[in-house]
Amino acid sequence: EDVNKILGTVNTAFREEAGLHRKHSAALDSVQHALAELTAAIGRPPPDSEGATQSLEVCRNIEGILTEAYQVIQEIRDRTPERPPLRTPPSAQHQDPTPVQQHTMPNVIDLSRRIPPPVQGGIPNLATVTLASGRTVLAPHLQFQRRGN
Repeated sequence: EDVNKILGTVNTAFREEAGLHRKHSAALDSVQHALAELTAAIGRPPPDSEGATQSLEVCRNIEGILTEAYQVIQEIRDRTPERPPLRTPPSAQHQDPTPVQQHTMPNVIDLSRRIPPPVQGGIPNLATVTLASGRTVLAPHLQFQRRGN
């Protein structure tokens, strides 16, 4: 009788264990499914709102261009030799040996030779022409008509 009682207890315990195992397996499958959905939701990029992805790509491109420009500037600076300052800064101990002349009249520049001579022979129709260098000259109007034709 004791053996039958023990066998009945063992069978009951085995059935309970098998039922719990099935419940735990179902719960574990449910957790795995929920974890897979959560991982997919987190791993997916967010939806593009008003071109945010495109703007981010443009910013990354600009960052790359600026990095390249900075490297080129650094290379140019490294290749360019250091040059002394154009003039030395004045120091308190060093005094200029040349005395400064005060109340001197400025040199007068004779500009009369730069005035063109008056036109002789009555050349009519002069045109004002501005050259590529920025200089403005007078030229006969007929000269431009001949070149244009």
